[in-house]
Amino acid sequence: LVMEKGTALAVPAIRAAYTKLLPALQTCREVEDQVELLQREITPLIVEAEEQEQPADVLSFRKSLVAASGVNIHYENKLRQLLPETFVSMRSPSEFYEWVCTEGRKNKGNSTLSGQMRIQKIKREYPEIHELHVHITELQEQLEADETYKKITALQKKIHGQEKAIQYMKSALDGGKNMTEQKRENTEVKLTENEESLPVLKEQLQQLIDSCELAKEYDQVKEKLQNIAEETGLGDAREDLKQSNKEAGSSSKISGSTFEDMSYNAVLHLIAPKYCTEEELQILNAGQIAQSKAPTVCHILHSATLGMHGAEIDYIMVRGTRTSESKLPENTLEEYLNNLILKKDRGRKVEKGNCISESFIVDKVLAVIECKANARDILHNVPRMQTMLSWLTGDNAKKESYDKDAFFHETWNTSYFTNGLFNKPTGMVCTRTNTQWIFPSADCFSEFSRESDGFFKKNLYYISKKGKIGLPAGTSRKILLHCIFKDILLDELESKAEEIEEVRQWALESFEDFDRNYRAATKLKDDVFSIRVVPFHTFGDEEYEEDSDNDV
Repeated sequence: LVMEKGTALAVPAIRAAYTKLLPALQTCREVEDQVELLQREITPLIVEAEEQEQPADVLSFRKSLVAASGVNIHYENKLRQLLPETFVSMRSPSEFYEWVCTEGRKNKGNSTLSGQMRIQKIKREYPEIHELHVHITELQEQLEADETYKKITALQKKIHGQEKAIQYMKSALDGGKNMTEQKRENTEVKLTENEESLPVLKEQLQQLIDSCELAKEYDQVKEKLQNIAEETGLGDAREDLKQSNKEAGSSSKISGSTFEDMSYNAVLHLIAPKYCTEEELQILNAGQIAQSKAPTVCHILHSATLGMHGAEIDYIMVRGTRTSESKLPENTLEEYLNNLILKKDRGRKVEKGNCISESFIVDKVLAVIECKANARDILHNVPRMQTMLSWLTGDNAKKESYDKDAFFHETWNTSYFTNGLFNKPTGMVCTRTNTQWIFPSADCFSEFSRESDGFFKKNLYYISKKGKIGLPAGTSRKILLHCIFKDILLDELESKAEEIEEVRQWALESFEDFDRNYRAATKLKDDVFSIRVVPFHTFGDEEYEEDSDNDV
């Protein structure tokens, strides 16, 4: 949006002013002092840009301008600053009950929960819906053991596959300008055969259905349930909820990616200076990683998977040497470049019209950074971060002296690391700079090691926007949804202590041990860094208050 509105000149000017102001911002003891500085030094530049552009949507314009120029209120602490005064334990019936009631009051306006309650109220009003659901479940169990029904499902799959094949062949014939005459002839023959045999298969299917009383009864009950759903508004309620969830999912995805983008500036301004030389920092700030002549550079890589088992690092700070300056034997380097970039990263698109401009060998990973817009979700990440580092470093040996809450990986077999160990080169592509980065071995992570208590603590950072560490927002949502599924509506929670206790037992069985995660977080509190980022243009907005009603 910034570039479209022609503010290409305003962005560098604001970024330059902001960078110059950073030392003063970092000496501020209070956030309010940062705001005052930014208002005095930066706001006039933003206002000037707004006056030049005269945008219809000033807020949207300012958001884009501030995000592009990196202007945020951000400050660094240790993880202890994000710990709450009290932590809700799922193992305590009274604490869990109070927490569920509080969460229910806070989230009555949540669209997903409201939509599910609407559905539940309809089911209450029309008990026959539940009876039909029970009947359908019983029929499904009986059908699974019925030989005729097995034939029906097999034939249905065959018909579905044949219909898709017919559609595909028609499309191929319509658009096959480069198709050889022989191939066209063969395709037309196969299409005719499939079209002629399809009615026969459908007739056979109908005969099987007619001969299966269970299948006919199942279809009748299903049709009756659909009719009731239309009559009672249940169908509309479900469709509205589906649409609401889709919109919420898209919004959450955009919000998450936007916060990660926003966090890049905090990494660049607060973390990079700790690890980079002055020359390395200049190259990094200028975005001239590939173009510079320096043999060794520092870089910030985003969304690094490195072939790990279902894990990803939001930001990873590395120091690397150009492959042209590498002392690796030529045949080893060639083998790396041919084999190490995993399938997922091979497919990553670099900027249009460009190709990989430079390759680097990672000498050291300097810092690992996780971004969580809501600090509550850090609790979910603590064991994952520790487990991931145990795999990346190869330090997975348990010792009696280690704390019982330290984390280790079980097995991380993947299609690339077939024996579950980080024992061969991996890598990734940086789309920001069109460069690729080679991680030769676990030695890259030599800056990370277990402390005497078994935890990884050094060079770890969490970046968040609001909230305190607590039960993750996603967990809260699932628990409240489970209450509704169990016919405990949010405005009835306080009178349903016994039912909530059943929900607590379900939660203990369904979720990871958050009590252990919290104990681990308290043991990391004085060593792991915490950075708070608040977009300057939103400071003071309700959206960024500690106790937002939109946590779920």
